Amino acid sequence: MVIAWNPIAGRRPSRNLAEELTNRLRQEGLKVYLFDDIWEASAAAEDLFSEGNLRAFAAVGGDGTFTLQVNLTSVGMPLALLPAGTGNVLAKSIGLPKSPKKLAEAILTGKKTQLDAGEANGKIFVNMISLGFDALVVSKVHEARTQNSKAGHIGYRSYLLPILESCREYCFPELQVEMHRPYVPACSEPSGSDSRPRNPEGLRGEGGDPSQHSNEGFGSRTLSERNGSGQEIFRAKWVFVCNTPRYGWGVRIAPGANPRDGRLDCWMFRRGSIKSGLWYALAVQLGGLHRLLPDCQHLRGTRFYITAEVPVPWQLDGDPAGVSPVEVRVLPCRITLFVP
Repeated sequence: MVIAWNPIAGRRPSRNLAEELTNRLRQEGLKVYLFDDIWEASAAAEDLFSEGNLRAFAAVGGDGTFTLQVNLTSVGMPLALLPAGTGNVLAKSIGLPKSPKKLAEAILTGKKTQLDAGEANGKIFVNMISLGFDALVVSKVHEARTQNSKAGHIGYRSYLLPILESCREYCFPELQVEMHRPYVPACSEPSGSDSRPRNPEGLRGEGGDPSQHSNEGFGSRTLSERNGSGQEIFRAKWVFVCNTPRYGWGVRIAPGANPRDGRLDCWMFRRGSIKSGLWYALAVQLGGLHRLLPDCQHLRGTRFYITAEVPVPWQLDGDPAGVSPVEVRVLPCRITLFVP
């Protein structure tokens, strides 16, 4: 076993969780290597994996920690996550255990599932990427944390000042989204893996045959047009490309998104202002009412290309990732993960 814990993940230290997980696994006879550096842990896990001696590589941290873990490891490596971040979006989306005891039981039982991931400009993401206002906020939080060595853990209050600064600065440039339609089959579960339904959280209304839902949305006449080559272009001020349903503190911004269906869900919002952003956020919070808004568009596909006339910031699983343009594609069955 290799375990990596993030010293600054979440709102409180996670060392105790990592040590409890380590002790429980050692009591069961496993040799466990514990690291507080994800890069060193990944190198050790790669060596053991290549030798055929790795039971699992577990991360104790948040969504950003797990995303980095996936980026640093090979396809097929058995991974585990003990959620200890601020939002813990992936854990909420697929029902991961929150206690070291339950995660240790899952690892010892050996029950695994395969999940899709996404790739944006060569960087792998697990939950989602977004472009626009919220990405600017994320970059400001990261900048403040980098400049202040005593900033430590991030809580929801860490976002208040960056949000206010972004309200003054951001001018909501228009984003253009192109969707490429070739369909990639959903991953088939390996023997002995998770046998639960592929639709996470029991979500309904947007399942069925994936090939029948390449373009689902409301108000598309107000959001799209065709360029000279006949390619459909969607225009919006807020863009989210999601692999899992949840975002932020756990709201379902992408209801029906399924990390096992071989596709990504792109949600776009037309109007660009703080007032409209608050309205969109309220609609999302109220059980997904944004699905009924005439200026909201939903696409489901395998590849998207997002551009703007000026550089627009984008974020990946809660970390700043650069500026537009962004090319996004699905990576079917990229992640092998222990589940309860």
